[in-house]
Amino acid sequence: MKHILRPIIALIALSIALGVFILVTYRIASFTDTAREAYDKTTILDARKANAKGTEALVKDVIEDKATLGEFVVKDSEQVRLIEAVEGAARKENLKTNIGSIVVLANDWKYHDRVRVTVSTRGSFASLISFGRMLESLPEASWVESASFEVSANNTWFAVYIVDFVKEKPTTL
Repeated sequence: MKHILRPIIALIALSIALGVFILVTYRIASFTDTAREAYDKTTILDARKANAKGTEALVKDVIEDKATLGEFVVKDSEQVRLIEAVEGAARKENLKTNIGSIVVLANDWKYHDRVRVTVSTRGSFASLISFGRMLESLPEASWVESASFEVSANNTWFAVYIVDFVKEKPTTL
């Protein structure tokens, strides 16, 4: 009986050790999975935090850019001032000037309109060129869409400038 008792005790001890090993291994695997999930959540939160900071910086930049660009857009109430500045520049160059038309062009812009002004002038070639340069250098968001020049038989130059500028859409209450 002594022969059988030792292997039985050894088998019981081995079974207990194996059970403890399996239980400890399962608990360690469970803790590892919990730690991995916590790490993954932390990584996701860090990525979200980084994205939020990036978005915040982008919004700040967009607000600053919008404010800067807004300085170049003609206010609805100031478009007459811009046209008067064009006429004043023509007088400064001793040009005879006629504002032919002012048209708001169709566009799909939400907050701004594109306005086209046709300016006819008469004077010396040098004055017409200087006036064209002045139109190109207006501080507002504007550009010379086209310019055409002609000379008459008595050496008088004529020019037609088509100038576009961006203005705010009128606000309605």
